[in-house]
Amino acid sequence: MNQINDNEIDLFDLFITIWDGKWKIIAFVIISILGVIVFQFTQTKPYKIITNIKPITSAEAEKYLEINEIGKALTNLEIFNKDLFKITPDLLLDMYSEILDERVLFEDAFREVELLDIKKYEDKEQYEKAIISLASKIKIFNPGTIDNKRQSSMFEYITIEFITDNSEKWKMALSIADNNATQLVKKNLKLRFRSFINTKKKVMDYKTEDIETKIANLMNDYDTITASKLAYLKEQSSIAHKLGVAMNAVDSQTYDTQRGFLTNIAIEKPYYLRGYKSIDEEIKLMLSRVDKKLFIDGLIGLENELRSLNQDQTLYRAENTFASTPIGSANQRFFASRISIESSTISANHNNITNLFLTVVIAGMIGVMYVLISNSLRKRNKKIA
Repeated sequence: MNQINDNEIDLFDLFITIWDGKWKIIAFVIISILGVIVFQFTQTKPYKIITNIKPITSAEAEKYLEINEIGKALTNLEIFNKDLFKITPDLLLDMYSEILDERVLFEDAFREVELLDIKKYEDKEQYEKAIISLASKIKIFNPGTIDNKRQSSMFEYITIEFITDNSEKWKMALSIADNNATQLVKKNLKLRFRSFINTKKKVMDYKTEDIETKIANLMNDYDTITASKLAYLKEQSSIAHKLGVAMNAVDSQTYDTQRGFLTNIAIEKPYYLRGYKSIDEEIKLMLSRVDKKLFIDGLIGLENELRSLNQDQTLYRAENTFASTPIGSANQRFFASRISIESSTISANHNNITNLFLTVVIAGMIGVMYVLISNSLRKRNKKIA
């Protein structure tokens, strides 16, 4: 009943066994550490490269003040809708970021600088897949983005992070991608401005056509109304001739008032009673009119409006002003962002201390297992003997 079960584990004996084999364990750990250190030195070290992208400077932004004012003036004109052409640092940075985020420019840059050696791949298809995969690993964080690895870290600027073992080629690729993205932003802004101007010109053309149509309608209406009135007057003159009414026979009554005389004309009387002399003279005057535009109500206002549209130089000034900006001028350098590739933050992507700590833990556990197993085998062999 007091017999000790051989299958029970004596913790004290276990500790003594490990203690007796401590030098073996230590030796195993040291050999493992040396092996890891040698391995790390023989391997190419990957680095994490962090590059910040900022908006253009205020001095650069001032170059677009004049074109922005003209765009604002165009928007405020009643003939135009409320779309606005305005160039701001935020707009430029957003367009730049959207282009980079598509990763196509990075893929082209990787091919150009030969960041990957095509000879290491079986065929071109495998190489292209590797290029696309590598470009997809580029991290682009916009302001306000929270990095999953650093939940409390908020990015003040657009930040590009990339892990590579060839920092120089990465910088070359980033420079190429930056230049191409900048040129695409410039090209897209030119297209946007041209579309903006063409839209405004169409609006002005449509407005001009509408006014010209109204003027033509007034002229046609005048001819129709005049022809109708002349026919009426000729008819009334003919009646007056037959009746022998030469002078005005319209009844009138005069009342003496404190302020003067007031004449009450019975205008409901037939028009021919005015007499054919006055009617014929009216016909003569109407037929002798040289410039009928002087007798068309509302025509002067429409012609003034049409003249204002034809003389408006706003779009012409907008085109000239845009041509003087860094976007429209070939003599000025255009910036869509501020990026300092050479001042990028470069840090090792691995933690040597962490790796060594894990090596110590794992090697120590293996060493302990080796000591325990070897001690158990030794005891078992003694019992058999």
